[in-house]
Amino acid sequence: MSACRWAAGDLRSEARGIARLVVNALIHQYLIPGVQVGAKVQVGSGGVVTDVFSVVRPVAPGFGCLWCNELISPARLQEEALTAEQLRQQRYVQDETVHAPSVISLNAVASADAVDDYLHTVAGLLPTAYEPRWRRFHPLVPTAPQRVRCDVPRAAADCTECSETGRLGQGRNTALPTK
Repeated sequence: MSACRWAAGDLRSEARGIARLVVNALIHQYLIPGVQVGAKVQVGSGGVVTDVFSVVRPVAPGFGCLWCNELISPARLQEEALTAEQLRQQRYVQDETVHAPSVISLNAVASADAVDDYLHTVAGLLPTAYEPRWRRFHPLVPTAPQRVRCDVPRAAADCTECSETGRLGQGRNTALPTK
């Protein structure tokens, strides 16, 4: 890991909670900047689409921790530790044909923005007063200024992942959260 310069992961797998936990740990433990990108289609009652968005979340040592911002769910981590049969028994919808919608183009928007951030960083083109933000792109919003929303992620002083009392900068001195 010491030779790695930047981390990104496909965090939309069946084991998304575990994937987010491991990528977040790698970033803070080995001091490797990274990014989490994704997309979501939210559906309300009656199957009506209520929101569509893609998101870019820069994560750097001590910044943008996925744990602090509740993007790693302890309940989901527990669910992912279940066997396939246990998981099937806990499903709300007992229909194997119910699948997630295709969000390939939404992921492409987020990924392109993440690559731009990386290239600007490597080429030294970021302004000196640059402060990273998490960005959400909402293509269905009718007015342009509200299509992109920026947030400053939270940081807990006593976080076990991103704080100096946690795994921040521990490198090989701390085990990664893997089986």
